[in-house]
Amino acid sequence: PAAAKSSQPAKGTDAVPSVSNRSMSQIEATGRVKIVKENGNATCGKAVYLADSVALQGEVLDSMKRWTNAAEVWSQNLTNTAPPARQREAVLKLAETAVKQGQFTNAMARLADFLTRFSNSPVADLALLTQGELGLKQHTLQPAETHYLSDALQNFNQLLATNSAGTNIIGQAHLDRGWCYWFETN
Repeated sequence: PAAAKSSQPAKGTDAVPSVSNRSMSQIEATGRVKIVKENGNATCGKAVYLADSVALQGEVLDSMKRWTNAAEVWSQNLTNTAPPARQREAVLKLAETAVKQGQFTNAMARLADFLTRFSNSPVADLALLTQGELGLKQHTLQPAETHYLSDALQNFNQLLATNSAGTNIIGQAHLDRGWCYWFETN
Protein backbone atom coordinates (compact mmCIF):
# COMPACT_ATOMS: atom_id res chain seq x y z
CA PRO A 1 0.00 0.00 0.00
CA ALA A 2 1.10 3.52 -0.68
CA ALA A 3 2.42 5.41 2.28
CA ALA A 4 0.22 8.20 3.49
CA LYS A 5 1.72 11.63 3.16
CA SER A 6 2.28 13.40 6.44
CA SER A 7 0.99 16.90 6.96
CA GLN A 8 4.03 17.55 9.21
CA PRO A 9 6.81 19.66 7.65
CA ALA A 10 10.07 17.88 6.84
CA LYS A 11 12.81 18.13 9.46
CA GLY A 12 16.57 17.82 9.39
CA THR A 13 18.68 18.04 6.25
CA ASP A 14 15.68 17.41 3.97
CA ALA A 15 13.81 20.43 5.27
CA VAL A 16 13.40 23.43 3.03
CA PRO A 17 14.12 26.60 4.96
CA SER A 18 11.13 28.82 5.38
CA VAL A 19 11.25 32.40 4.24
CA SER A 20 8.87 35.00 5.56
CA ASN A 21 6.98 37.32 3.25
CA ARG A 22 8.81 40.23 4.90
CA SER A 23 12.17 38.72 3.95
CA MET A 24 11.07 38.16 0.37
CA SER A 25 9.82 41.76 0.14
CA GLN A 26 13.17 43.05 1.37
CA ILE A 27 15.05 40.93 -1.17
CA GLU A 28 12.79 42.11 -3.99
CA ALA A 29 13.06 45.75 -2.89
CA THR A 30 16.82 45.85 -2.60
CA GLY A 31 17.77 43.30 -5.24
CA ARG A 32 20.34 41.90 -2.80
CA VAL A 33 20.47 39.29 -0.11
CA LYS A 34 22.42 40.04 3.04
CA ILE A 35 22.92 37.12 5.37
CA VAL A 36 22.76 38.23 9.00
CA LYS A 37 21.72 36.87 12.35
CA GLU A 38 18.94 38.48 14.34
CA ASN A 39 21.46 40.56 16.30
CA GLY A 40 22.87 41.93 13.03
CA ASN A 41 26.22 40.09 13.05
CA ALA A 42 26.98 37.52 10.38
CA THR A 43 27.87 34.07 11.57
CA CYS A 44 31.22 32.66 10.53
CA GLY A 45 29.83 30.38 7.81
CA LYS A 46 27.40 32.99 6.56
CA ALA A 47 30.10 35.66 6.55
CA VAL A 48 32.18 33.47 4.24
CA TYR A 49 29.32 33.19 1.76
CA LEU A 50 28.65 36.92 1.94
CA ALA A 51 32.36 37.74 1.48
CA ASP A 52 32.58 35.32 -1.45
CA SER A 53 29.55 36.88 -3.13
CA VAL A 54 31.00 40.37 -2.60
CA ALA A 55 34.30 39.27 -4.15
CA LEU A 56 32.50 37.73 -7.13
CA GLN A 57 30.43 40.85 -7.67
CA GLY A 58 33.62 42.94 -7.53
CA GLU A 59 35.30 40.69 -10.11
CA VAL A 60 32.32 40.99 -12.47
CA LEU A 61 32.29 44.78 -12.19
CA ASP A 62 36.07 44.88 -12.67
CA SER A 63 35.81 42.78 -15.84
CA MET A 64 33.20 45.24 -17.12
CA LYS A 65 35.68 48.08 -16.40
CA ARG A 66 33.27 49.60 -13.89
CA TRP A 67 36.14 50.21 -11.49
CA THR A 68 34.43 52.74 -9.24
CA ASN A 69 31.58 50.31 -8.62
CA ALA A 70 34.01 47.42 -8.15
CA ALA A 71 35.97 49.39 -5.54
CA GLU A 72 32.77 50.19 -3.65
CA VAL A 73 31.82 46.52 -3.65
CA TRP A 74 35.26 45.27 -2.59
CA SER A 75 35.20 47.79 0.27
CA GLN A 76 32.34 45.76 1.74
CA ASN A 77 34.90 43.05 2.57
CA LEU A 78 36.91 45.48 4.68
CA THR A 79 35.04 44.38 7.80
CA ASN A 80 35.82 42.25 10.80
CA THR A 81 33.21 39.68 9.70
CA ALA A 82 34.92 38.90 6.37
CA PRO A 83 37.52 36.13 6.46
CA PRO A 84 41.14 37.36 6.44
CA ALA A 85 41.70 36.00 2.92
CA ARG A 86 38.82 38.12 1.58
CA GLN A 87 40.00 41.16 3.57
CA ARG A 88 43.47 40.72 2.04
CA GLU A 89 41.95 40.41 -1.42
CA ALA A 90 39.86 43.55 -0.87
CA VAL A 91 42.94 45.55 0.17
CA LEU A 92 44.85 44.43 -2.91
CA LYS A 93 41.92 44.91 -5.28
CA LEU A 94 41.30 48.43 -3.98
CA ALA A 95 44.93 49.29 -4.65
CA GLU A 96 44.83 47.70 -8.10
CA THR A 97 41.64 49.56 -8.98
CA ALA A 98 43.10 52.85 -7.73
CA VAL A 99 46.10 52.37 -10.00
CA LYS A 100 43.85 51.64 -12.99
CA GLN A 101 41.87 54.81 -12.34
CA GLY A 102 44.66 56.99 -11.01
CA GLN A 103 42.54 57.64 -7.88
CA PHE A 104 45.06 56.92 -5.18
CA THR A 105 43.58 59.24 -2.58
CA ASN A 106 40.21 57.42 -2.60
CA ALA A 107 41.87 54.07 -2.02
CA MET A 108 44.13 55.54 0.68
CA ALA A 109 41.07 56.97 2.44
CA ARG A 110 39.29 53.58 2.36
CA LEU A 111 42.38 51.85 3.72
CA ALA A 112 42.78 54.50 6.43
CA ASP A 113 39.15 53.96 7.45
CA PHE A 114 39.72 50.18 7.55
CA LEU A 115 42.83 50.63 9.71
CA THR A 116 40.97 52.96 12.08
CA ARG A 117 38.06 50.58 12.51
CA PHE A 118 39.95 47.26 12.50
CA SER A 119 43.50 47.94 13.64
CA ASN A 120 43.79 44.37 15.00
CA SER A 121 42.77 42.73 11.72
CA PRO A 122 45.11 40.00 10.45
CA VAL A 123 45.58 42.07 7.28
CA ALA A 124 46.19 45.43 8.97
CA ASP A 125 49.90 45.15 8.12
CA LEU A 126 49.12 44.63 4.44
CA ALA A 127 46.66 47.54 4.48
CA LEU A 128 49.33 49.77 6.06
CA LEU A 129 51.93 48.73 3.48
CA THR A 130 49.47 49.21 0.61
CA GLN A 131 48.40 52.61 1.90
CA GLY A 132 52.04 53.67 2.07
CA GLU A 133 52.76 52.38 -1.43
CA LEU A 134 49.79 54.28 -2.84
CA GLY A 135 51.04 57.44 -1.13
CA LEU A 136 54.49 56.85 -2.61
CA LYS A 137 52.97 56.39 -6.06
CA GLN A 138 50.87 59.55 -5.61
CA HIS A 139 54.05 61.45 -4.68
CA THR A 140 55.75 60.35 -7.92
CA LEU A 141 52.79 61.79 -9.84
CA GLN A 142 52.57 65.01 -7.79
CA PRO A 143 56.01 65.68 -6.30
CA ALA A 144 55.02 69.19 -5.20
CA GLU A 145 52.54 67.65 -2.75
CA THR A 146 55.06 66.61 -0.10
CA HIS A 147 52.49 65.32 2.38
CA TYR A 148 52.05 62.15 0.31
CA LEU A 149 55.70 61.28 0.82
CA SER A 150 55.67 62.02 4.55
CA ASP A 151 52.43 60.03 5.00
CA ALA A 152 53.92 57.09 3.11
CA LEU A 153 57.08 57.22 5.20
CA GLN A 154 54.98 57.31 8.36
CA ASN A 155 53.08 54.19 7.22
CA PHE A 156 56.31 52.29 6.53
CA ASN A 157 57.86 53.36 9.84
CA GLN A 158 54.74 52.31 11.74
CA LEU A 159 54.76 48.93 10.03
CA LEU A 160 58.45 48.41 10.71
CA ALA A 161 58.06 49.49 14.36
CA THR A 162 55.51 46.75 15.02
CA ASN A 163 57.62 44.20 13.12
CA SER A 164 54.80 41.67 13.41
CA ALA A 165 54.24 41.10 9.70
CA GLY A 166 55.72 38.35 7.60
CA THR A 167 59.18 38.73 6.14
CA ASN A 168 57.90 39.56 2.66
CA ILE A 169 55.94 42.53 3.93
CA ILE A 170 58.76 43.72 6.19
CA GLY A 171 61.26 43.47 3.32
CA GLN A 172 58.94 45.42 1.04
CA ALA A 173 58.41 48.06 3.76
CA HIS A 174 62.20 48.52 4.08
CA LEU A 175 62.52 48.91 0.32
CA ASP A 176 59.64 51.38 0.13
CA ARG A 177 61.04 53.37 3.05
CA GLY A 178 64.33 53.54 1.17
CA TRP A 179 62.51 55.02 -1.82
CA CYS A 180 60.96 57.62 0.49
CA TYR A 181 64.40 58.63 1.76
CA TRP A 182 65.69 58.79 -1.82
CA PHE A 183 62.80 61.03 -2.92
CA GLU A 184 63.38 63.30 0.08
CA THR A 185 66.97 63.95 -0.96
CA ASN A 186 66.38 64.23 -4.73
